[in-house]
Amino acid sequence: MTTLPLPSGPVPRILLIRHGQASFGAADYDALSERGHAQAALTVEALARQGVRADRIVTGSLTRQRETAAPIGARLGASVDTDPRWNEYAIEALLAAHPPAAPPTLAAPPTPAAFQALLESSLTAWIAAGAASPAPESYPAFRARTDAALRDLAADLRAGQTAIVVSSGGVIAAVCATLLELPTAGWLSLNRVAVNTAITRLSSGRRGLSLLAFNEQSHLGPDPGLLTYR
Repeated sequence: MTTLPLPSGPVPRILLIRHGQASFGAADYDALSERGHAQAALTVEALARQGVRADRIVTGSLTRQRETAAPIGARLGASVDTDPRWNEYAIEALLAAHPPAAPPTLAAPPTPAAFQALLESSLTAWIAAGAASPAPESYPAFRARTDAALRDLAADLRAGQTAIVVSSGGVIAAVCATLLELPTAGWLSLNRVAVNTAITRLSSGRRGLSLLAFNEQSHLGPDPGLLTYR
């Protein structure tokens, strides 16, 4: 990633927050579930306890992202800007363009774990297809737009400022994979373990953007039911 100009004071920080749990299996998947709203509330409280001051809050245009970002903006007293470049890859379109190698045969919907396995089969084919993918957005284009969104945000921050981005697991995994110079298999691995409302922390210093922490989730507390991946 291109090194950004040297800041003249305390380095800017960027907090990447995955949205709360969506409504898996419901008619409207994109809306937060009841558990997703609870996760978002705990995240807001954690940010307030930590004394986080948001100079900018940015989210994608997906409902689950905006519903997670709204209480953060309200609590921290900051407006929420929308940038569709922070949207997740289009799951339904991707599954249609690259059908899973072993499509489900049961009448009942797959469990979240089973769905993840099917999705990863399609993601692997999507990656392998490169720019020739029949999906509306190819994997290289996805990586390019998410990297550009992060670079542009970082370039707009002044010394000592903090930006909060509410996005999705695939996007956060993508920008982290770029920062760590991981192969595509590394992106899949990061995407697989992304926890709903987990916090990833970046800084923008002398050598450009750096990953300080990935997938923090201690704010969700001891209830295992609040630790969700889909």
